[in-house]
Amino acid sequence: GGQGDTTWAERQVMSGRLVCDTYLTCREHLREKNYSLKQLAHSQLQVQRMQEPGGPSGVARCFGAVDNLIYLVRYSQQSASLQMRLTFKLLFLPLTRELATLV
Repeated sequence: GGQGDTTWAERQVMSGRLVCDTYLTCREHLREKNYSLKQLAHSQLQVQRMQEPGGPSGVARCFGAVDNLIYLVRYSQQSASLQMRLTFKLLFLPLTRELATLV
């Protein structure tokens, strides 16, 4: 899935869970020129994001050496951490929960 469409499997996995889409929420509440995680981390958290491994082919290459695989894991951890930090800093999770309970 992505950008407004979800697959059956994605709906099954997320059933009953509160989901906060940081990308869409940032677009609704912030005025930025670019809503990439790299830009939002820099402008909102003053954090420099790690260099991306290079798309799908770069990710596949990360499995060729232990050091590259460790980098991929750290990159993924940082991405998740930055998304959570944005969510907490901008109070999106309480807002999302409150809106979900109104429905």
